[in-house]
Amino acid sequence: MKEVAKRISNFVYKECLVVHIGGDEFIILSKEIIDHELTDRGTQLIQELATPFEIEDISFNLSASIGISRYPTDGGDNLDDLLRSADIAMHQSKKNIKTQPASSRAT
Repeated sequence: MKEVAKRISNFVYKECLVVHIGGDEFIILSKEIIDHELTDRGTQLIQELATPFEIEDISFNLSASIGISRYPTDGGDNLDDLLRSADIAMHQSKKNIKTQPASSRAT
């Protein structure tokens, strides 16, 4: 997970905050508000994480699913609702093409 966290942190914009919330789940907080930009960056991050990790001469291949939610439209005034929206979108991403992030609202 340390290598995944490092790769995510190196990928995101400097003003983003990356938080490991447990297991294999991370939250990226960003002020980006342009829908297509968020989706494009999500797709690029999925591709970045698909690049094999090399640890002690062993290659690891990972896949990622990304759910996108936006404040305040997807979470109102409540962080739990915002995280729930992102989680629902992530599960939708898992059902769709694995190389595309999903949004909690129709675009």
